[in-house]
Amino acid sequence: MPRRATSRKRSRNYWARSAAALFNRLHPYIIGIVSLTLFPETPLAADTTAGKFREAGERERLEELRAFIARLTIPTTIMGHTVSNTVPLLGHLPEDRARLLRELGDALARFDESDLAAYRRGIVHL
Repeated sequence: MPRRATSRKRSRNYWARSAAALFNRLHPYIIGIVSLTLFPETPLAADTTAGKFREAGERERLEELRAFIARLTIPTTIMGHTVSNTVPLLGHLPEDRARLLRELGDALARFDESDLAAYRRGIVHL
């Protein structure tokens, strides 16, 4: 059964804090950002249709990513310039943090869920 919306917000904040804490301890040189894209006729798409899995909304993904990047305290490279990301990101932390957060914030201010979801529906392959 999918989680309720209130627990999803708590979960998103927990994920951002927990993942950032882990990455801060690991000190990776590069952090690759790839967003889940479901394709028809896959087991996970079937689980979504059956109500067993709830895919995160596009705005939710961007908010989660923004919270994650904001919490990173290590020097690293963020590489999220793949077709699966509605907002392509590429930068080095800490020097590009403000720009990356601004790009995510600008996208959240400019696009609503339906705009971002239309982009994802247009992805035919990765």
